[in-house]
Amino acid sequence: MDEAAMRLSQLSGPFNDNYSMWDQVANANRNGPPPVCSGRLMSPSFHRAVYTDLYQAVQKEKSKIGADQYIFRTTMRPAVEHGIAPSLHEVRQTTLKCVASKVNHIHTDCVLFVTTIYDAYREVGTSVLVEDENMDCVKLSLYNFVFDDEDPKEVLPVGTMLAILAPYMKYPRDDRKMPVFLRCDNPQCIIKFDSKEAWRAAQSGTPSPPETEDPIKLKAMGNNAFSDKEFNKAVWLYSRAIRSSLSKDSTKVACLSNRAEAHLCRGQFEYAKYDALAALDIDVMHTKAKYRLARATLHLGETATALGLCRDLLKSNPTSKMFQSLLTDSQRAINEQQGIFDFVTMRIQESKSDARLFHADFVSPSIKVGVDIKSRNSDDMIMHRGCKAIADIGENELLTASKAFVFVPAQHKDDISLQMNPYTGQMEMGSHMFLGSNAVKMLCRTPSLGKGLYALSAGSAFDTIVPDSELERIDLPRIYNIIKNNAFGEAPDNEALLSLWKNNQARKVAGRPLQESELKEIVGTKQFETGSGVWLKESMFNHSCTPNCAWGQIGDHMFVRATRDILDGEELFISYVPLDESYVKRKEIFGNWGRCGEGFECACEFCHLMRTNRERRYIEDEVFMAHENAARMVSLEGLPLAVAANRAIPEYRRRDMLALLADFPLRLQHNAAAKLHIMDGACFTHAGDHTKALEAYQLAADIGYAVRGSGNVEHAKDLWRVAGCSMANNDTNRCRNALKKIWATEFSFFSSREDARRAFLDLTPIYAMPWWQDFEDYHKLHVMMSLAKESCEINSSAGKSSNQGKKKKDRKFK
Repeated sequence: MDEAAMRLSQLSGPFNDNYSMWDQVANANRNGPPPVCSGRLMSPSFHRAVYTDLYQAVQKEKSKIGADQYIFRTTMRPAVEHGIAPSLHEVRQTTLKCVASKVNHIHTDCVLFVTTIYDAYREVGTSVLVEDENMDCVKLSLYNFVFDDEDPKEVLPVGTMLAILAPYMKYPRDDRKMPVFLRCDNPQCIIKFDSKEAWRAAQSGTPSPPETEDPIKLKAMGNNAFSDKEFNKAVWLYSRAIRSSLSKDSTKVACLSNRAEAHLCRGQFEYAKYDALAALDIDVMHTKAKYRLARATLHLGETATALGLCRDLLKSNPTSKMFQSLLTDSQRAINEQQGIFDFVTMRIQESKSDARLFHADFVSPSIKVGVDIKSRNSDDMIMHRGCKAIADIGENELLTASKAFVFVPAQHKDDISLQMNPYTGQMEMGSHMFLGSNAVKMLCRTPSLGKGLYALSAGSAFDTIVPDSELERIDLPRIYNIIKNNAFGEAPDNEALLSLWKNNQARKVAGRPLQESELKEIVGTKQFETGSGVWLKESMFNHSCTPNCAWGQIGDHMFVRATRDILDGEELFISYVPLDESYVKRKEIFGNWGRCGEGFECACEFCHLMRTNRERRYIEDEVFMAHENAARMVSLEGLPLAVAANRAIPEYRRRDMLALLADFPLRLQHNAAAKLHIMDGACFTHAGDHTKALEAYQLAADIGYAVRGSGNVEHAKDLWRVAGCSMANNDTNRCRNALKKIWATEFSFFSSREDARRAFLDLTPIYAMPWWQDFEDYHKLHVMMSLAKESCEINSSAGKSSNQGKKKKDRKFK
């Protein structure tokens, strides 16, 4: 079905789509062949009956949903998508009959004037019954017009007058046996009128008559709506009061200021700024308007303006806690714009609040984002956009920090939505499918963000640059392609270390290995939630399988840092996929990247080598397969890693492959060589040769660092192996250095220093001891744990990143 809600007692329960709610309702109202208007539009009474029964069926189904049940929602992306909305002055008026005469066709040169005649309801989109001037009626499905934080009955009450630009009709599920309905995906194609006079004037093409409603009464009604948190209705009422010809300056100022507050509550910071400025133009001393202007400019990144306004407000009322709090936020935002972030506090706040928190954006003065870069792909010089260093950059230096343009948290169990994409023939599920509608929402609320969004790649079908005159217009096909090509959706590596510790803690409680569902129940689900998002600056970083940067995430804020020293002029890369995947798996992921499976071919040095060197590719495949077999023997048969490694790849074969890989730089030896060295280290340890084992583990760590740098769980494990084997060789200095490196680079993302310290001390014996412990030498264990405690205390200031000063060491991401 196209929109009706289905209740499922279990997610995996039966779902019979052969006899959907649409079919039941339509057939129940079809007593013989219904009268047909214009070939496809049925009689008004039929459409009324179908919509009424469908509305009641949906409400009934919703009322049955229990705490342990699911809302299962489906829809189908239209095969014909709205483009940019035309101007009202460029189109001619049409009727429902004329639109219905050509289904699945966008009437780009027409406008349809209708009125809502029944309550609206929402599933994936919003449905409402509309009627034109000829008394014909049909269901209208609106997408991206009524958002999740709005009540459709409030936004589209009965009697709402609309103009639909470029209207079109389609069949539910593209089933020609079903009654047609109107569909609109572009909110800029919908014009909502405040009065019947303005609606009639738009139809006749004449100017709207002046409004003469009582502004005091409208203002009071707006205040009541605001108190009831009906912000959309409040904005509508305040707007009518402002436009009234009877409105005095004092009333206008109050309504403008109040409307600014309503915009702030809806996240419309640009509109709030304009209203506050308009109020101050009339009354420059209006305190509420100044306070709301300060809040709006702070969220828009105009921190200096916000700080100045806060200081002016405190002069008039020095004891106000609201003004003092806003001053503190403004000062913090200014520091964040300079790269000074308190990650510990951010994590604590994020763990305690479901709301998305505000933090300022930052771009390092050492880099350029979104610039044209010359690169070598095969034998041809090509130009592409990306990010590059314009000064030397130190390891762990913070490069960018920004709030997501659009972010959808992980989907919860009581809200399961599927969307059929007709371009790929696949169902899209989870938070990712909502990014498109939320991107449209952001553009509606903050139009200036269109410049940053349209600068992102939308695939080869959209290689033209969007002109400045259209940056604030909604181009749905381009937006959906941008989302598909640029969305981040997987938890970053730094979360893996936190989960690793939580898993070990839970295992201690249960006394056995735990399933993921059990683990979530014990330690809480928030640590394991991931979501999808688009970050405008971070999306400009290109991919490499040997990146020099890595990204981390706290809530809807993303941070990119350097994972090694970077020279002036180098391009900056991140990895779009986990680096522990094989070349074959990464190639498959890249081939299906983006909409329609258009994909891309990784142009990094490593992938170019794999495409052109068959022997190197065979080694990669053999090593990954052998490593999987060895891991299976360890987990299922309980074999020591050394025995499993020798069974998976005999020693002579490992020697031959390592000799061949040694001809390549460390970064091109990649995961295959690192896995071989780890197998060698396990074998040497099993034989009691800790010197050779340490050499093998150090080589594995060096290769891992060359491939992915620091700041990831695999680097921590590599260094723990080195620390443990160093302790077995009585090399306490080398052990100390390895432990210090782990603590300094891998534990900054914990929500508290105490949790980080506990995790470090808990994980150190687990991942360092197995490589050397004989289960009797507790003296070495005691020495190693003393060194670990020493490392925590020496570097206790980790957790903040500062780019203050001119020295590179002051811009470290600790």
